[in-house]
This record gives sequence, structure tokens and C-alpha cells, in this order.
Amino acid sequence: MSAPPKSIVVACPCCQAKLTIDPDLAAVVAHEPPPPKRTVDDLLPSTIVNRRKQGLGVPIAAWLRGPLRNVLWQRLAPARIARRGLFEPAAIAQLIGEHLSGRANHRKILWSLLMFDAWCDHYLPNERWT
Repeated sequence: MSAPPKSIVVACPCCQAKLTIDPDLAAVVAHEPPPPKRTVDDLLPSTIVNRRKQGLGVPIAAWLRGPLRNVLWQRLAPARIARRGLFEPAAIAQLIGEHLSGRANHRKILWSLLMFDAWCDHYLPNERWT
């Protein structure tokens, strides 16, 4: 039977930092909340330690102008919107045009419309509200 390890080395893939943890402490740390940033402030740049909490922003606006542009036009095409019968096709076309040209950022409403359309296709494939 081999002897238990004397320490555990934890490597961070983002910054290549390595921390050595005593195995007795590792069991405690696994059940405790993460330590405050101040405990590692000598390991991290001050810009990271002192910055405010940040959310993870998803670049939906850029995706709708880029890789999802064709999906946007296909799913929210005026004829398709008219067949569904819930929304005014000209109003949605205007939102798309303003968004794609950069005059406005309509990412929230356009994403919601895309997801609603996908939901309708999946759960109500033949439903029309005309």
C-alpha cells in the first residue's frame, strides 16, 4: 500500500499558477466557500483583485449581425411572420433593419422573437393565429 500524498498541487490553466495544498486542508477547503480575493492578491494583478464583480455578457447583438444574420432573416421573414399571425411583419422588419445597420441595438426583442419562433415550431408546428 502506498503512502498518502504529502501535498496536493493545483494548477490554474488560465494563468499557469500552481498552489500546493496540504491534503488535510484540501478536505476542509472542498466544503468551504472560496476564500476572498484578498488571500491571493499577491498572486493576481491588482486590476483583477480590485475590480468589481462582472457578469458574463453574451454577445447576442454581434451574433445577430454576424453568424446568426441568416437565421434571423429566415425565422423572422415577413411572410413567415404574417403566416403565424401574431406580430406585424413590417414592424419586425424595421427592427431587424435598424439592428443590422447598427442604428439601434434590438438584441433583446429580436432574440426573444427568435426563441419564440423556435418554441412555436417545436411545440405548435401547425398553429396559426390569423
